[in-house]
Amino acid sequence: MAANPRTLYAQGITNADATQTKHTWNDSDPAVIDIQYDFKRGSVDQLQLRNPLRGSSLKQLLRNLNHKDSATRAQAAEAIGESGGTASLAAPSLVRALRDSSPRVRYFASQSLGNIDSPPNTAIPELLRLIGHEDKLKTNSVGFAAFRAVVKIGMRKPEDVLPMLLSELSSKNETLRNRIRNLLYSISATEKKSILRYLDRARRSENEAISRQANELIEKINAIC
Repeated sequence: MAANPRTLYAQGITNADATQTKHTWNDSDPAVIDIQYDFKRGSVDQLQLRNPLRGSSLKQLLRNLNHKDSATRAQAAEAIGESGGTASLAAPSLVRALRDSSPRVRYFASQSLGNIDSPPNTAIPELLRLIGHEDKLKTNSVGFAAFRAVVKIGMRKPEDVLPMLLSELSSKNETLRNRIRNLLYSISATEKKSILRYLDRARRSENEAISRQANELIEKINAIC
C-alpha cells in the first residue's frame, strides 16, 4: 500500500526523496552516514545509547565540540541536544559545527539544533545550505537531519521561520526550492493557519516565481491537510 503523502511530509520525507538505499559511509563522503555506523560497529541509535559524553556539563561538551578527534566532536554534538534547557547556549557552536569537515559531526549538529531552542536567524540559513547540497535526501544523510531540524524549529517558531523559507522560493537552486516546498508541507501538519497566512501574502508578491509557487502551495496544502 502506498504511503499517505501527508504522512511522508510529516516525517520529513518527500515522494521523490523517500528512498533508503544503503550507502557505505566514510569521512570523505560529504553527505551520507552509514546507518549501521557507531564509530566502531553498531547503529546510530546504539551510538546515541552508548555516547560516553552524555550527561557531561555543557562546558565540557563545548570543549569537546572542538576536539581534534572527529568521533569526539560528533559525540559532543549529539549529547548537547540531550543536555536540557541550557543547551540553547550552545546553538552558535552547533551552527559553526554544521561546517565541520566530518559528516557525522554535521549530522549530529543538525539533529541537536532541531532538539534545542535554536535561534532561527542563524540556524536556518546554515541548515538550508545543507538541505540544498544533496541530490536526494536519504534517512541517514546530513541533509535529512538538517531537513528534520528545520521542520522542528519551524513548528516551534513559525513566525520567524516561515518568512525565511518563503524568501527562498525564488532561489536559483532548484533542489533547494523543491525542498523548501516540502518543508512547508511538513510544517503545515501543525501550523497550517500560519503557513496559509504567509502564503496568502506571498502570492501577492511582485516576484512572479514566488507568487506562482505560493498559489500552488496553497492548493496542495489545502488538499493534503
